[in-house]
Amino acid sequence: IQRVKVQELNPIFTLKTGLKVERPTGILTFPTEEIGAGSYATVYKFTDPLYNKEFAYKKAHTTLDADEKERFYREFEVMKDLKSPFILDVYTLDKAQNYYFMEYVDETLEEYIERHTGLENVNEKLKLIRQICLAFKFIHSKSLLHRDISPKNILIKHFDNTRIAKVADFGLVKTPGSTLTRFPTEPKGSLNDPSLRLVGFKNYSMCHEIYAFTRLIYYIFTGKTDDGVFNNPVFQEFFKKGTNFETNERYLNVNELETAFFNNVVPSLKEFGI
Repeated sequence: IQRVKVQELNPIFTLKTGLKVERPTGILTFPTEEIGAGSYATVYKFTDPLYNKEFAYKKAHTTLDADEKERFYREFEVMKDLKSPFILDVYTLDKAQNYYFMEYVDETLEEYIERHTGLENVNEKLKLIRQICLAFKFIHSKSLLHRDISPKNILIKHFDNTRIAKVADFGLVKTPGSTLTRFPTEPKGSLNDPSLRLVGFKNYSMCHEIYAFTRLIYYIFTGKTDDGVFNNPVFQEFFKKGTNFETNERYLNVNELETAFFNNVVPSLKEFGI
């Protein structure tokens, strides 16, 4: 038998993070880049050469317990059923590897506001608020409550001359009859009502969604997540009603909040500013 010389070749560089996708032609590995992380999952982006387009995928942490995994799967199913241009699109779920694919969006609302503070880009900000209102009116029409409204969970997709708001991250969504949230659960969400610590996150209702939504609008114009000093008495009155300590004094729904903001606050911006 002729002697054969065998050489072993090892790559100099290896992927720190990669995504394996099964295609009819075989298994492809895409290099990925981490773009966000939360309590339950990490989000990555990658470029699919088949479409020559960027996508994202959300992968659950390996430390999740059974209830947390169920919440992760439910998030996908809820988003899959919500067909709106102002809600993030999701595509397929892989339970074996605990991730799902979704559309890639350019930036968060937080990143956008950091570049455009105050009344800068005011017309574009008003359009984004309209879009966010449309998204939440649709969400609430399905008897769902988001429960995690924040500048990081509203995304902004860029087109040539347009910005489109996309509501994302339904990991804490409250669905009718859900038993995943127990009474002692610590309230989450950066803009949520502090009173939830007393009533329990399980008892989150529309009045708490309105509280967070009011603070989100305040953030869009001030860049602040805490209560501040107002130069505009009309805006201040709007804010006080939406975040009133007495929950029954708040706006009843997003439609009422939207009407108050655009009919009262917007006309006052020229006169008083913020």
